[in-house]
Amino acid sequence: MTAGYVIAAKAGLGILIVGILYLDIPRQMARNFGFNEVPGANSIPWLRLKGIRDFATGAVDLARRC
Repeated sequence: MTAGYVIAAKAGLGILIVGILYLDIPRQMARNFGFNEVPGANSIPWLRLKGIRDFATGAVDLARRC
């Protein structure tokens, strides 16, 4: 296992965790991401969609490395 492999695996795990957090606490994650204002309730579906995308990206990345 090379250093590049380990770094890429950690990046995939990080994206997976971000996806989980966007699914669990979308408004807090949007604030942590850097939005000046907390998005309203009507933006939660879009934030959760981002969570699904990030979760899937991280899961695929980790699955390819195992």
